[in-house]
Amino acid sequence: MLALLLSLKGTTLLYQGEELGLPQAQSLTRIEIRDPVGDLYWPISKGRDGSRTPMPWAPGENLGFSSAKPWLPSAPEHRDLTVAAQAADRNSILAFSKALIALRKASPALTRARSRCCRRKARCWLSRGRKGLSRCSACSTWALSPPSSRRPGW
Repeated sequence: MLALLLSLKGTTLLYQGEELGLPQAQSLTRIEIRDPVGDLYWPISKGRDGSRTPMPWAPGENLGFSSAKPWLPSAPEHRDLTVAAQAADRNSILAFSKALIALRKASPALTRARSRCCRRKARCWLSRGRKGLSRCSACSTWALSPPSSRRPGW
């Protein structure tokens, strides 16, 4: 999904943790949540706090976020996904995010690409752009298996 997001034209916004591929924290208890929606609809909806836990920077207290008690506790499911761990791994989601952001910055065509759903049944999305001599094509799918494509020049 990150590749699709960064291939669309316009301004890209990443919410904290998206560049790390952090999953929604499911470990918060009702006592720990602060979101009024989660409190009101517990346990049907646990609210939005699962995406608001402190950024996991490094192993240790509060996963390196702060030595003070944070508003929400650090999520145990984020222990292996800290910035420190991913910065040391060239195959991490953080490394992939940085590479995509660098590609987007280097390609004027990518920030001006026109997008369309190219094959609805295949769940495929195509972005194509050009600016001056810069050209790009990006195809994303969220199908269970990748669709085949026999497009000339691909």
